[in-house]
Amino acid sequence: MVDVKNVIKRIKRNTKLDDDELLAEIAQDAIDNATADGFTGPKLEIAAGWLGSHFASLISGANSNIKKQTLAVMSIEYQSSDGSSTYLVEYERMLDLLNGGSNQVEFI
Repeated sequence: MVDVKNVIKRIKRNTKLDDDELLAEIAQDAIDNATADGFTGPKLEIAAGWLGSHFASLISGANSNIKKQTLAVMSIEYQSSDGSSTYLVEYERMLDLLNGGSNQVEFI
């Protein structure tokens, strides 16, 4: 069984969210989702940490995919990756490996 406190530690390490009650709720949601996706044992804690970090970054508005462009007359900030985050990318990578893995090429 995964200790919610360990998942909260992982989320706090990755995000700026510091509301303990909200973090406990996010951690439990992440554990439930990761369990439903098939993670077990030590990988469950790791996966829940990444997924919980994604949830927390969305809530706190501190998504890791915020881009900024500064021009002589204006500055533009926008979110890339259609709502994804580096935390969600890592969770999905682990989920892909759990499900047998695949080779994937991305062109940017």
